[in-house]
Amino acid sequence: MTHYSAKHETGVVKTTVSLPGSKSESNRHLILNGLSGSRTEIANLSAAADTVLLEKLMKRGGKTADVKDCGTCLRFLIAYFCALNRNKVVTGSPRLCERPVGALVSALRDIGFKLNYVREEGFPPLEVIPVESSLRKPSVTIDGSESSQYLSALAMIATTLPEGLSIQATGKAVSRPYLDLTLGIMRQYGIGHAWEDDKLKIARQPWKAPAKVRVGADWSAASAWYAIAALSNEGEILLADLDPGSVQGDRVLMEWMPAFGVKSSKEKGGVLIRKTGSPMPDQAIDFSQHPDLAPGMITLAAALNLNMEITGVGNLRLKESDRLAGLATELRKVNAWLELDGDRYTLKSNYRPPQEVLQTYDDHRMAMAFAPLAMAGLVRIEGPDAVNKSYPGFWDDLKTAGFEIE
Repeated sequence: MTHYSAKHETGVVKTTVSLPGSKSESNRHLILNGLSGSRTEIANLSAAADTVLLEKLMKRGGKTADVKDCGTCLRFLIAYFCALNRNKVVTGSPRLCERPVGALVSALRDIGFKLNYVREEGFPPLEVIPVESSLRKPSVTIDGSESSQYLSALAMIATTLPEGLSIQATGKAVSRPYLDLTLGIMRQYGIGHAWEDDKLKIARQPWKAPAKVRVGADWSAASAWYAIAALSNEGEILLADLDPGSVQGDRVLMEWMPAFGVKSSKEKGGVLIRKTGSPMPDQAIDFSQHPDLAPGMITLAAALNLNMEITGVGNLRLKESDRLAGLATELRKVNAWLELDGDRYTLKSNYRPPQEVLQTYDDHRMAMAFAPLAMAGLVRIEGPDAVNKSYPGFWDDLKTAGFEIE
């Protein structure tokens, strides 16, 4: 496995960055376009490895769909193949086959679909088996505390069912903004919804697929640039085509980052972020609705020697890597510690540039969390190609911004 060495000599960053199209938006558009008859042209589709893979698997014949390490592909395709009544075995990498899908499979079975686990109950690989009966239950209950993608997967296939679907979520919902993103994109295809207390109701209704849609720039990818601005001596970065009114939940960065010394302003052509001052010394963030931001924000806090109380990160153990364990291990290399106290973590830091190579665990969010540390001294990052999962041009964009990457 290769590693990159990265540093920034001047600490002054003034640049324009064209962020990639949102992987989250792209993957939802692909599923909805497929369900509605594939009549929509999708502009600015993400070049992320996950999106490229999802598009291929939706078009590919054969019985096996190998989603590799793509958790979104896993959850969305299981429901998608059920809706299309296709016989498919959905499998993936060893790490992916450790990620649970039991709640989603149980919900699909309750609706009336047939799915069998190939090896271990509750985990991939699994087989979707066509069913002859068209009878489907119009309501289902599912635990929403494990992944919002379960709810999104069910919501997207709801209007293909004879009577639509009413979804009752139990448990403390996580990543609710991603469900809101799904519902917002569904409206572009003519599919409305209603909430009755905590029940999501989607009636059977005709698709009204648009001729063309455009995927927005990725707010999750913007987080690395906010961290770079916060760690800079002087930072002014235009994030081109980024929409401050986006339906993507990670636009919450505009609200969070002033406490880290970075302010955002809407400019023609995107969002301009500027370093404006020093961060607040004490921070407390609940990441339950924005888990993809956790690795980068926690690492940034460590580099700034901030005290931080951290909640809502339990699900990080179920991501592409065990991000909690990985963060705890790698932060020790920069003289920072995550300490568990009840249901929350406390970050303590006396930052020093790492002498050891930082490991990404083949996880794109970890790679992009550690790269901004190059503003504070030389860092070496093992497995830098992990960024291809969501932001293939990341390292090239860093070079354009004055980073030395070897």
